[in-house]
Amino acid sequence: MDGINSLRSHSIPVWKTYLYQLQLQAPYPKPILSQKNVPNRPSYYGAEYHGMISRQESEQLIGNVDGNFLVRESNNPPGSVTLAIRFNNETKNYKVYYDGAFYVGEKRFDTIIDLVHDGLISFYIEKHASNYIAMMAEENNYAESPYVASRTALLARQNRQSLPAQKTSPPQSQSVHTNFQRQHNQSQQNVHQQFQQQFQQTFNSSLHHQLLQQASGTMTQLDKENRLFSDSESRSQLNSSTKSNNIIDRFNIMNSEKPHRFKAQNFKGPHWCDFCLNFMWGLVSQGVKCQDCGFQAHKKCSERTPADCEPQMRYIKRIFGVDLTTLVKATNSIRPVVIERCIEEIERRKGAIESEGLYRVSGFSDAIEELRLAFDRSDNVDFNDFKYNDIHVICSLLKLYLRQLPIPLITFEVYNRLIESLNSASQNLNAIQIIKSCIQELPPAHFLTLKYLMEHLYKVSKYSAKNQMNYENLAIVFGPTLMRSINPDPILALKNTHKEQKITELLIANCSAIFDK
Repeated sequence: MDGINSLRSHSIPVWKTYLYQLQLQAPYPKPILSQKNVPNRPSYYGAEYHGMISRQESEQLIGNVDGNFLVRESNNPPGSVTLAIRFNNETKNYKVYYDGAFYVGEKRFDTIIDLVHDGLISFYIEKHASNYIAMMAEENNYAESPYVASRTALLARQNRQSLPAQKTSPPQSQSVHTNFQRQHNQSQQNVHQQFQQQFQQTFNSSLHHQLLQQASGTMTQLDKENRLFSDSESRSQLNSSTKSNNIIDRFNIMNSEKPHRFKAQNFKGPHWCDFCLNFMWGLVSQGVKCQDCGFQAHKKCSERTPADCEPQMRYIKRIFGVDLTTLVKATNSIRPVVIERCIEEIERRKGAIESEGLYRVSGFSDAIEELRLAFDRSDNVDFNDFKYNDIHVICSLLKLYLRQLPIPLITFEVYNRLIESLNSASQNLNAIQIIKSCIQELPPAHFLTLKYLMEHLYKVSKYSAKNQMNYENLAIVFGPTLMRSINPDPILALKNTHKEQKITELLIANCSAIFDK
C-alpha cells in the first residue's frame, strides 16, 4: 500500500523506485541438481536436467524454498521438456523450449538461469504490487516526465529558429508545457498578422500608385522612378511573404502529430518508463523503445502514449527508407533534402530540363547507389557536374527515394479515398475538386513535398517539345512511384494502374488549382 500511496502523492520523485526495490527483494534461482547420470541429456542443459521423472518426484526434489527449480522430460506431449519452479508455497510447471535461446513465452534468454530469474522477479512483483501495476499507467505523470520536458525544449528551440523573435514577459506560476503552448499560439498568431499586414501594404501601395497616374494623366520621370521603387518594394514584400509562408509550413510540420515506432527492447541496467516514470522490471524485454526518438516505456504504457514523437537523426541514422514525416521533423526542414537537392540540380544545370526522356530514362545504377550511400552518410552531397554529368542519374535517385518510402508520398488512406471518390467522378472539373479535397488531408510534410514535386514536374512538361515528357508521360513514370495500395494483391494493383496515372496527370496539369488553399 505504501507504493500505491506514493503514486498518488504529488511530492513523488521524478523516477519512482518502488518496483525497483521489489525486484531487488525477489528470490534468486536455485537449481536442484541431479545426483544421477542422466542419459541423452541435451547439451544445452546442465545438472538441473533430471530426465524422465514424475510430477510427484519433481515436487519432492524441489522442496519448499522459493526459487528452487529443475528441468524434467515430460510425456505430455512426448519428448517435451517441463520447467518446475517453486514460489509462494506452490510449484509452477511450464513447457520450456530451446532454439538457440531458452523461452517459455515471448521473452528469450541465453541461459535457463536467466529465464528462471526473470520469472521469479515477475512473480514477486505481481504478488506485492498487482494493484500498483494496474493503476500506474492511468495515474501517470507524463506531463512532468523528462521526455516531455525535453520535447518541449526541442520544439521551442526549433520554433525560435524558424519564427521571428517575440518579446514576451516571463510566465507567472505556469508549467513548462502551458508556457510553451501559450508562446506557440502567440507566435503563430503574430506570423499570420505579419503576413496580412505585408499583403495589405503591398495592395495599398499598388492602388495608391494607380490613382496618382489616373489623376495626372501623364507619367513623368518622377512617376517612373516611384514606380520602380514601388515595384522593388513589392518584390521585397512578396519575398517576405513567401518567407512567412515557409515559416508557417515549417511550424505546422514541427507541431504535427507523429506516432512513436516502438520495438521490444532489452535494457541493460536499471531503466525507467518515460510515460509512468516507474521502473521497468525484469532481465530482458523489460519494455519497448521508439526507434525514432528513444522514448522508452512499459509495453502497456506505450499503448497509451500520445502521438508526440520528436525524431532525432542520432536514432534514424539514414535518409533513404525512412518515413517522410520522421525525416522532415528530424532535420527541421519542409521537404526531404534528397527531393530538394535533386530538383534544384535538375533545374540549375544548363539544358538538363530539356534532356530527352527526363525521368523516363534510367541512370547508371552504380552512380545512383553511390549517391544514395552518400546521402545516408551526410546531407552535404556534391553533385559534381563532371563526376555525375548524366542528369538521368539525378532523376533516378529522386525516383529511388520515393519508391523506398515506407509510407508513399500519397498515403495509403488518401490513396483509398482518391480511388473510391474518382469512381463517381464523370468530368475532369469534378475530378480536380475531388483530388484537391483528398490531397488536403495529407500530413503537412507529405502535402508540401508533393506540392513541390508537382510544381517541378509542371515545369518539366513545359519543355515537352524537347524532352518528350508531357503530362501523360510523366504520369506513367510517377503514378506507381507516388502512390500504391496497402493491399499487395497484384490483380488489384493492375486494375488501379490507369486511375493512378490519371490522378498523377491531373496533379501535374492542375498543380496551382489543387495545392493553393
